Parts: sequence; C-alpha cells; structure tokens
Amino acid sequence: MASEGRRYQRLSRSHFGLNGTASLWLGDDHLLQVVSRGGWEQYRRWFFRDIQALIARHNAARLIWNFVVGLGGLLIGMGAILVLNAPSTTPGERAGLVIVGTIMGVIAVVFLAVAIANTLLGPSCTVYVQTPLGAEKLSAPGRIAVFERIVERLRPHLETAQAQPGTTGLRDVGAAFDQAPNP
Repeated sequence: MASEGRRYQRLSRSHFGLNGTASLWLGDDHLLQVVSRGGWEQYRRWFFRDIQALIARHNAARLIWNFVVGLGGLLIGMGAILVLNAPSTTPGERAGLVIVGTIMGVIAVVFLAVAIANTLLGPSCTVYVQTPLGAEKLSAPGRIAVFERIVERLRPHLETAQAQPGTTGLRDVGAAFDQAPNP
C-alpha cells in the first residue's frame, strides 16, 4: 500500500547568507527549515506542539550591507569620474578612458541600486524558535516583514496544536520583538 507523502507549503523564499541558502516550510504538524550549503542540505524540524514562542530581534545586517555596498558604489563612482576627466594625449587613449570610465560608472550605479533595494526591503532581523529545550536560531527569514507574514500563517496551526492536551503551552504565538534600535 503506497502512502501519500507529506505535503509542504513554502513559508519563505530562499534566504541567502554566508552559510548558504535557507528556507522555511509548513508541514502538517511541524515547521521545517532547509539549509543548503554547497552540495548538501540540512533539515531541522520543530513540531507545533513544542513551539512556545517565535522571537525576532532587530539586527544591523541591513546597515552593514548598505555601508559596504554604498561606500563601494561611491568610491567606484568617484573613480569613474576621475577616469573620465583624466587628460589624454591621443584619441585612442581617450576612447580607452571613456570605456573604462563608463564600465566603472555602470558598476557604481549597480552597487548603489543594491543599497537602495536593500533599504526598501525593510529592517533586518534574527529569528529564534523557543521550545522547552531552549531557543534556536533560524537561518531564515532575514526581514521583519517576512517574519510577520510567517507568524500570521503559522498562528492557526500553533493555536490548534497548543490547544491539545499534553502540550507544553504557548507563551506567545505572535511576534516578540526586542526593543533594540532599528538600524
């Protein structure tokens, strides 16, 4: 007799980080995190009945990325302006400077566009799942807005699981934010 496999619903798009990509999935009775690094995947599952809280802490990732990418874009842009304004002795030399300056200018615009897009995505955060065994950091999501959408999708599942006898008790189904300043 063939049994029908579990069906999962994606809760978050892949979150890219230094340790690979991560995504969250909604299972029948659990939350599943999939982390892909190189050629292998790591799975972590939390049953709804064990989840006591979902916690999001503001972090400085957005500020750091904006500083690095924005500063890089500004420096490359200034370099492009210097190259385009450099004196040249021959028309061939001038054409080469224009090509190099244009390429540098395009790279600078891309860097600055990435910084603007990063700002528009909203505040970044670190998310934790609190269980009776302690708090465990999630690799995804990385933004407060995504975290809030995930909590709203999980809320009915968590409340149903917590209402059953023998559960540990849900402290907070909603989003718990620390009061750190928003970077």
